[in-house]
Amino acid sequence: MVMANVLTLARRPRGVPVPADFAIERRMLDCPADGFVVAILYASIDPAMRTWISGEDTYRQPVAIGEAMPALAIGRVISSRTRAFPPGALVRGAFGIASHAASCGEQVTLLPPMAIDALPHHLGVLGISGLSAWFGLVDCGALQPGDRVLVSGAGGAVGSAAMQIAQIAGAEVVGVAGGAEKCTWAMERFGAPVLDYRGGDLAGTMRSALPGGADLVFDNVGGVFLEAALDHLAEGARIVVCGGISQYGSAERHGPSNYLNLVVRRASMRGFLVHDFAPRFPDAVRRLARWHQEGRLVGIVDIERGLENFSGALAGLFSGTNRGKRLLALNPELL
Repeated sequence: MVMANVLTLARRPRGVPVPADFAIERRMLDCPADGFVVAILYASIDPAMRTWISGEDTYRQPVAIGEAMPALAIGRVISSRTRAFPPGALVRGAFGIASHAASCGEQVTLLPPMAIDALPHHLGVLGISGLSAWFGLVDCGALQPGDRVLVSGAGGAVGSAAMQIAQIAGAEVVGVAGGAEKCTWAMERFGAPVLDYRGGDLAGTMRSALPGGADLVFDNVGGVFLEAALDHLAEGARIVVCGGISQYGSAERHGPSNYLNLVVRRASMRGFLVHDFAPRFPDAVRRLARWHQEGRLVGIVDIERGLENFSGALAGLFSGTNRGKRLLALNPELL
């Protein structure tokens, strides 16, 4: 038996999540038959979590009041009743925001032995963030060498991966992020121009950066960015919608008023969910891992510590305080 601290949803947030929206419960965990118990090292903090706790019926069932907060996480097996996941093994799965979790191994990935400082990248550029960028650009966006690619959320986990993957493919890339400091950081880190959407006249700066218009737009933000991008499309452009962080948690959703530019430019716009590509994850991860080892795909992680800091870690994604992939360390003493 293991005593676990588990973060649960106490109430539906109004606007940006605050600590009172959540509770920490102590629960006894027993090792399941043919299963294991894991001590969670890192949990992924993702913008989509805000929609999960809103009560809206989206691509997954909303988190119920009193339910444990779901999250993809990495941990170390501490007790086991199965040879497939022996004690000491590193594993990745949907363990949630908790200190410990019990699992029967369903949809759990056994990770190879590695240094502790390499682990976070398996929730970032070698995890769902990198996979979202890869499948969004290549499968949904038909990325080609020479494409002029516009990427929103360029300082975040998926956007920074998308900027790098597009450059590796031989595309001309321009990113968009919020705040002069963050834009400068992203330009220096990822080697491509990054425009500040808070600087005013975003459409004008897009025209200066990509005079011929964008062939491919990779969007994580929606809102003002998407409207400006629709005004700056090359003929036959493709827009790939990965997310819309500017709209999450908003009482009113705002769509682009200029969507008919899709007609004028003979363009297309497509949304996707990365888990639809799950059977192809292993091949994609091998490709991403090779680039990562070669130093061509850089993983940036931004780690908060402690279960009690979950709401602040999540809220920071909406104010842009994160740099790269935001994670929560649940058992810092084990790292």
